[in-house]
Amino acid sequence: MTGRAQFTTSRLLLWTLYSAIFVSIFSVFPATRLAFSVATFVAVIFVALDVKFNGHFRGWLGISFFSCALAYVVTVGFFTMQLYPPTVPPKPPLPFWSGLYHLVSGGFIREIAQEIATAIAMTIYYLMTIMACTLASTTIALFTLKRNRTSRWLLAMNAPGILLTLYCVGALVYDELLAG
Repeated sequence: MTGRAQFTTSRLLLWTLYSAIFVSIFSVFPATRLAFSVATFVAVIFVALDVKFNGHFRGWLGISFFSCALAYVVTVGFFTMQLYPPTVPPKPPLPFWSGLYHLVSGGFIREIAQEIATAIAMTIYYLMTIMACTLASTTIALFTLKRNRTSRWLLAMNAPGILLTLYCVGALVYDELLAG
């Protein structure tokens, strides 16, 4: 075996599956071109890491690394969406009386409620995907911890996702305790 990084056919198939899942996630979620581009760049970085450390992520650890990479990519895409939101197409201004009727009839309140619901749904979709990928990656890394040292690195890479998951679960439990 040479000291150079190698990219085998089986890894190519795994990263093709990874790319298909990545594209399907970003086609279902609301995303902008910028968010998709930045997430693609992060995905390429993870592919480069996999090529660099060719012998380390085999078998279940490869799936764990894949899931960890997907969590990072979705997180970066989500934060890019939050930092650079899509532009809203301009609407023609309503005449005074139509605008007043829109305000009084509840149309304005309804539009605000729809925007808030859309923002909450988008956040929940992204967070649930991040937490699911982190949970899968962490579970596999914990099961292989005694047999493989690379699992420790995967657990360290999953630390932000683990903290995010613990924060979300803690916030839900705290809200339920206050409500009940």
